[in-house]
Amino acid sequence: MAATAVAQADEATPLDVKPEYPGGVQALRKYIAANFRVPEVEEDIVARIHLSFVVETDGTLSGIKVIKDPGYGMAEEAIRVLKACPQKWTPGMQNGKPVKASYVLPISINAQGYSPKEEVPTQSTPKE
Repeated sequence: MAATAVAQADEATPLDVKPEYPGGVQALRKYIAANFRVPEVEEDIVARIHLSFVVETDGTLSGIKVIKDPGYGMAEEAIRVLKACPQKWTPGMQNGKPVKASYVLPISINAQGYSPKEEVPTQSTPKE
């Protein structure tokens, strides 16, 4: 996961302190795993979604964009989960001050394929 200060549109400055989800990367992964609705797919896949966004100086997120979309509605679901975060992030810091910081978040999803259920013939007993 990468983070840089957003000074101007064309310039990026390394941060003294990167923005962070409360509890760190493990807490963010746990939140995503608990809230991401995996779509039904026909075969097992490991999908990677990449989102970019800005962590504002107050810890809110803005400008969420999809960088890599594996399809199946997964990018939209990742955006939904990110927007629904109940907690603000800790902003990036530069020279002791909070700054806007761009952030790239890769998300891996293991989706289990489904098999259409075969119809099992029912046996009927003849009526007498």
